[in-house]
Amino acid sequence: MQDDKIIEYIQGKLIQDHEITEILSWIEASEDNQQRYNELKKIWVMTGLNTVKEVASTKFFSEEKFPPLLKLKYVNHWFKYASIIIITLILGGMGGYLYHNQSGGEQGNAVFAFSSGDQSNSQVTLPDGSVIDLNAKTKLTYQLDKKRNRRLVSLSGEACFNVVHNEKLPFVLDFGSLEVVDVGTVFNVKANEKTDYIETTLIEGLVDLVVNKTEVVNLVPGQKGVYSKKNHEINVTIADQQGITGWKSNRFVFEDECFEKVITELCAWYDVDVQWSNEGIKGERLHYIVQRSIEMETALELLKLSIPYKYRIITKDNEIEKIVIY
Repeated sequence: MQDDKIIEYIQGKLIQDHEITEILSWIEASEDNQQRYNELKKIWVMTGLNTVKEVASTKFFSEEKFPPLLKLKYVNHWFKYASIIIITLILGGMGGYLYHNQSGGEQGNAVFAFSSGDQSNSQVTLPDGSVIDLNAKTKLTYQLDKKRNRRLVSLSGEACFNVVHNEKLPFVLDFGSLEVVDVGTVFNVKANEKTDYIETTLIEGLVDLVVNKTEVVNLVPGQKGVYSKKNHEINVTIADQQGITGWKSNRFVFEDECFEKVITELCAWYDVDVQWSNEGIKGERLHYIVQRSIEMETALELLKLSIPYKYRIITKDNEIEKIVIY
């Protein structure tokens, strides 16, 4: 069987029943064929080019012989920006494989890591079935912490979590002095390493915010918990859920938001610096909804419809480097 035909099957491009049957029969014909299919399948997943087609065979693909693969769904198909990078523990000859087994086939020793592009959102399905939407420039890792009987997650950036609840294996985002613990829920977390705050907004269900492993703050749907990394305090407010998850539909959504935050998020998205020559305008509040796909200058001009301000663009090598607000 030629590799390109197998790859077409993995890509889901084969639609004729006889072609699919031929592939399945070839895979089950020998262990060498099975191994070759596995190799091509893992390479396809790691390059982030497409969702992998699972083989409809219980004879060959049992849990003991082949652990379940992660399912990837692209929200933005611009490959330059939208590739999801999957990194696993690089140990011995298994380096680069999607799944690494250290002891007797137990998945608890596998580390799954994801990274979204600079200007693209991505969606991943974790091995436990939880679905995570990643905002642009977001990194996430997931593993089963068997010592403490929990599913452990680290996050840098912003993500919306739709968690499959398991009382015996809590789903925990660990930020050191703050833990976000799922109690069966959908929630959004923003954790930018450059800011002092970690924002958790509860959309459905319940979530616990645990400070220094002692103080527990419970959120109910519609609430946002803002944790200060400097003061180790949580401020709970009513959340604007449309604004919180607007990024999932590739939009900036700001409802009654301060001008400084709007400019900060715009500049972060377009990867440019901002300089304030007019500090007094920072606290002005506004409503602003715009697609993220537009050019930065267009976004800045549309912003003028809400607040009268002036800006100057500084370029370097024909690229926007900084905007000055005055």
